[in-house]
Amino acid sequence: GLPQLVGNVAFDLRHMFGAIDRDSYLSRFKGVQKFDAAADADLAETVRSTTMPADRIFVFGFAPSVYLDSERQSASRFFWSRPVILEFAADHAGYGSDGLLRDLEATRPAVVALQKQDWSPDVANSRDFFTSTPTLNAWLTSHYALEDDTPIFEVWRRKP
Repeated sequence: GLPQLVGNVAFDLRHMFGAIDRDSYLSRFKGVQKFDAAADADLAETVRSTTMPADRIFVFGFAPSVYLDSERQSASRFFWSRPVILEFAADHAGYGSDGLLRDLEATRPAVVALQKQDWSPDVANSRDFFTSTPTLNAWLTSHYALEDDTPIFEVWRRKP
């Protein structure tokens, strides 16, 4: 309603004029699942500060803002995980977990981030699906090392 709209605009204006710091501002935008603006912004900053602009990254979950905020391209056509988790069109070449694996093998992302809680209880969460799918887990653990384990993301970096 109108009172909530006024409160939201006032909050945005206080941030815009410097009365609320960025971390406090972003912490307001957090859902029970899927979305955590502060965690997404932190991951984007890590990616931006530890990769080159031409490097590709892969975020398996529901955090497309990481690509925009880090100014990095996705290593896959799958910019969110749910179609892969559902194995949508997996009987067609280029789709499902096999299609994702082909994308990742071809582009070799510098960073892989797996979101820990996004889809459960409907289907497996992104990290759980990725690490329990033998071909994806084998690819990940063969070519990447776990670098960071935050409450929201597991962050893996390509081995030299």
